[in-house]
Amino acid sequence: MVALSPSTPDNVNVVPIVVKAPLAQDVSYRYVWTTDSTNAPVVDVGNEWGSSVPNWATLPGETWTVEVIPFLGRRDAPLAEGPGAVSETLITDAGRDSDNDGDGFTENQGDCDDTEIDIFPGVDRDADGFMGCLSPFQTGSMLDCDDLDAQINPGRNIDGDVTRPLIDDDCDGLIDEDAVLVGDFVITEIMNESKEIGAEWIEVLHLGADLRSLGGWEIATEHGDATIPSVDADGAGFLVLCPNPAAANSLEVPCANEAPFTNVLTGAQDVVLAIPETQEGITVLHRVPLEVMPQEAGTSTQLSAGSTASLSQASDPENWCLSTVAFAGELGSPGVANTDCPVP
Repeated sequence: MVALSPSTPDNVNVVPIVVKAPLAQDVSYRYVWTTDSTNAPVVDVGNEWGSSVPNWATLPGETWTVEVIPFLGRRDAPLAEGPGAVSETLITDAGRDSDNDGDGFTENQGDCDDTEIDIFPGVDRDADGFMGCLSPFQTGSMLDCDDLDAQINPGRNIDGDVTRPLIDDDCDGLIDEDAVLVGDFVITEIMNESKEIGAEWIEVLHLGADLRSLGGWEIATEHGDATIPSVDADGAGFLVLCPNPAAANSLEVPCANEAPFTNVLTGAQDVVLAIPETQEGITVLHRVPLEVMPQEAGTSTQLSAGSTASLSQASDPENWCLSTVAFAGELGSPGVANTDCPVP
């Protein structure tokens, strides 16, 4: 079960306590709720599983705490066993139907930030023609992702980095996508079927010198498209993208991304690195036709070291081979330069 401190619908700072059922029959748990408010009593529901106490009245500014204490022994004479687990919550809101900042709108009426009086539905704080907060009834309108900067809005038709690097100028979730050129990034190694479930990875080489953000880019295969989470390429060098970082890390793969993305690599025959929305539409940076290249479970398919600087060479199946480098029980060299493939 999960124990939570009492909170209103707006509270997102609640840390749950996950309680697992004990293996021993003589282990039980007691749940004790307390508050620093003088308006509410201490509530102790005893050692009962799945208990809840209804009809609490919580007010903004109160701090509520729940402590889960394990007990060992007979129910008529239990002994406290070990320290209790504690979850604490600061009550920050009286509810979604209350106007907490006094701007005339509640959250249920579309207030995007009910703690800031200058943010409410229909407001355009930077006067660029795009609202930073839409009401639930404004269908078809585009939201300004930065309503304090008139140069940032969804009406812009280009997002380059000439004068404003590393800023999402057009509010599409991508950063400087129109400044990235075909040939700036090449795929250099693919582990598309690891012996460890979910430990597949793809190595990408950045050939440019500028800092680039890959967040929102896609890895596409015949299995579908997978969106890459926030990843930065700090100048030229190798990046390793992992659909399941936890699984890949178990094999010591140096993943550039911490957050996972959909695993579309397993058994893939055609791997594409693409930017979904640019001034030119979808920009395909590199396509690797794995179906005509050597593949083997637990072994990466790699681009020869001498063929990484040219997109045409990197796309030629003759320049790809199976890795012979031992790595964490498999064969591959994630994050470092490849070896040269044998001359056919």
